Amino acid sequence: MEPSYFEGRVKIGGRDIQWTSAFPKSLGFECAKCGLCCMGKIGLTRLDLADFTKGGIADLVDPVNMPSFGTPFDRLIRRKPDGSCVNLGERALCAIYPKRPMVCRCYPFLLSPGYEGNAIMDVMLHCPYVDIRGSEKNIPQKELDQVALEYAKTTPGTMLNTIDYLLALTEHARAVVPAAFFPSERKFQFMGKAIDLMRFDNPQDIAETSKNWAGALSGSLHDAIIQRDICDYQNMPSDGELLGPVSYTAAKAGFDKGRFKRVFSDMIPPFIFPEGGKPQTARARLHFSGLTLSTQSGEKKASFGSMSRLEYTNESISMLKDYLNIVVRRSSFQYCVARSVCFLTDYMRIGVVDFQMEAAILANALMPGIDPLARAMASVRGSDSISAEDMRYAIANTDGSFISGLVNDTVANEIVRAVSGNLSAKSRKRGTIGF
Repeated sequence: MEPSYFEGRVKIGGRDIQWTSAFPKSLGFECAKCGLCCMGKIGLTRLDLADFTKGGIADLVDPVNMPSFGTPFDRLIRRKPDGSCVNLGERALCAIYPKRPMVCRCYPFLLSPGYEGNAIMDVMLHCPYVDIRGSEKNIPQKELDQVALEYAKTTPGTMLNTIDYLLALTEHARAVVPAAFFPSERKFQFMGKAIDLMRFDNPQDIAETSKNWAGALSGSLHDAIIQRDICDYQNMPSDGELLGPVSYTAAKAGFDKGRFKRVFSDMIPPFIFPEGGKPQTARARLHFSGLTLSTQSGEKKASFGSMSRLEYTNESISMLKDYLNIVVRRSSFQYCVARSVCFLTDYMRIGVVDFQMEAAILANALMPGIDPLARAMASVRGSDSISAEDMRYAIANTDGSFISGLVNDTVANEIVRAVSGNLSAKSRKRGTIGF
């Protein structure tokens, strides 16, 4: 049965905006008051800054560090040396709870500008208590409506300007390549089926296997759309015709120690690790033979040898696919797709459709990070296989940095650089995407 998604409407700056959720209604969440959401950067809107000034707590604003580019925030709350909010007190309780900023009131949900004149209700999967697979602790519609109202009240100008920009970017992609940037209903339907095709006959390297999947998907789309010069996305072949020829083999490269080191070198501490059935923060340290996590109960080690022998369970692969279906529905992800499509078609004269770019981004920018983290989780636990819980914590440690890469153009730049660098003279002439 196809999952259903939340929908709603909200007034932003006098304009009636429709929003839809990136996550299905089956998603579960119940705050455990663990304090993990109080780690890292906490943004403040202009309204938050005004409230802090009125409440006599303006000294809590960080005088030096600034929010990441592309976010709706103007400043940050000061942090302790360990990276936690200065207001995080004993027993993980907030010292200014009645006056806490908007992003804290709404966490783990946020309203993002959409790319069809709409908005997207997203979820921060850095919180390990968000149940991707679904639970009986479902989210009430009224809570999401309240989140939408909070964002509409505190970020109206930024929200509307970005909505208009994303819509213009989407329309430009469609004007340059009419068979590009499909309406969301068709786009998500197709990508859901394409993600279901991902199989891991050799589960020892899902990162490389996913690249084979993306390459096969790109080849099928190129043959069905670009070579036949389809100039109207409304006259596209059926999903069955597009996906039927997709065939690929499992990667045989095995465990990549270099990739593992790169992922952990780029990670922003602290590391979230399940200990005693609850999530805890830990510090990761790489060494010659593997990884050491410094946790509250001591050090836990995982060797490269133990990680290389691990295989994925069916449950962990199923969770991975659920996560990918959330990722492709995000406005930040679709912004990255639109930007990449526009660049490749405008400046490199490569015939490309957004399905190809979506597969490329998943395979080249996300999966290489998920694989090492899932292996690290299982190995530190001493398991002989990668469970759904290991996958969930790999997602928790990956999701925030991946979203940042989408928003600040890092991922788009890397994808374009990789594609342009891999195009031979022959493929440049044919106008295909190389992986």
